[in-house]
Amino acid sequence: IQDFSTSLISAELMLWRVWVDYILLAVPLFVFLGELVGRSRIGPRLYHMMHRGVPMTGSAAYGSVGACAGFGAICGSSMIGALTIGSVALPEMLRLGYGKRIASGVIAAGGTLSVLIPPSLILLFYGIVTEVSIGQLFIAGVVPGLILTALFVLVILGWRILRPSDIPDSDRGG
Repeated sequence: IQDFSTSLISAELMLWRVWVDYILLAVPLFVFLGELVGRSRIGPRLYHMMHRGVPMTGSAAYGSVGACAGFGAICGSSMIGALTIGSVALPEMLRLGYGKRIASGVIAAGGTLSVLIPPSLILLFYGIVTEVSIGQLFIAGVVPGLILTALFVLVILGWRILRPSDIPDSDRGG
């Protein structure tokens, strides 16, 4: 047990050690990659590929979740993923006749997949601060990320059954 001033000095030294760690070089590279992908046509192409690849009613919603998961595996940032996919998917879903609640909810929920699916900036920071193997954290994030993606798809399917007016019948990919 330490007194307060010793604890502050220990915390300061820990923060300094974290900031000079070479692993932190990956953070700006992740952000740079996310920016490159966000400004290129990769995000819209990924969304359109996912949307057209689902041959059932609600394909735009399923495609949005799939595109967010795929984009999360590229850039590792939830905000960049939701902005990139959302800028394409939201207008398209509203044009197709989706309700605003389901359209924005699908994109917001899908954007959170970047936190789990490697390479995740959150997992990178967590590994650095707690001195846990980042590779093990990335491996541990794959299965929960895929399970969460599947659960989002099941929620959309349930929403389509319970509130069919929010998901138009005319939206069939393929």
